[in-house]
Amino acid sequence: MKTTGPVLIHVVTEKGRGYPYAKKAADKYHSKVLLYWLKNVIRTLVTHMLVSGVTKFDPATGKQFKSSAPTQSYTSYFAETLIAEAEADKDVVAIHAAMGVGTGLNLFLRHFPTRCFDVGIAEQHAVTFAAGLACEGLKPFCAICLSFMQRAYDQVVHDVDLQKLPVSLAKSHEILITVEEGSIGGFGSHVAQFMALDGILDGNFKWRPLVLPDRYIDHGSPADQPVEAGHTPSHIGATVFNVLGKTREALEIMSEV
Repeated sequence: MKTTGPVLIHVVTEKGRGYPYAKKAADKYHSKVLLYWLKNVIRTLVTHMLVSGVTKFDPATGKQFKSSAPTQSYTSYFAETLIAEAEADKDVVAIHAAMGVGTGLNLFLRHFPTRCFDVGIAEQHAVTFAAGLACEGLKPFCAICLSFMQRAYDQVVHDVDLQKLPVSLAKSHEILITVEEGSIGGFGSHVAQFMALDGILDGNFKWRPLVLPDRYIDHGSPADQPVEAGHTPSHIGATVFNVLGKTREALEIMSEV
């Protein structure tokens, strides 16, 4: 086609295309379809290849193999806590960017269908939307997977931070535990910076950061590495109990590791 002007090509993607099980449940197969397609193109790939956010599954039947755990996932705890906050405060709302399952907000949606917003794959809009709601007096919790947060950096800075919009989570609790899969100087340090500037650390507020240890960690199974790094639910629970002065409970929960 010959043209003298600009040409706009609009490409519409379809989650799960070519794999019927994923088409029926696109939210549960968010990144599995690519793996299934690659396996058929490059025969050397194995079915249990690890991809971020993906559990093992049988390509022939679509059945997912979820490992059992003695405790709930971080996502489940987050969802239950946010639901409790929303039950106590009608102004609490939740926002996610096409990641209801990944963020746990699908559970929030069941309890509060009119207070949970899926903006689609638009993290930028999710942050700005949250900022707008905050300006009107609501208390939005915008849940975005970390690997996708880079899309919304500008919105976080210009629409939230520079506007000095209220962040009520740390201010309404006596204890804050930050957990990050990184070393000192990452997310937890930024949280501490904001709290220090706001004077939150001047009172009785207690903060404990959990970061990766400053040493090499050998490769291991996904279950072994959090234990080595001290990032298991038991480690986090023990940290909370220690802050509360409940040493015995901390020792008991660590005995489960």
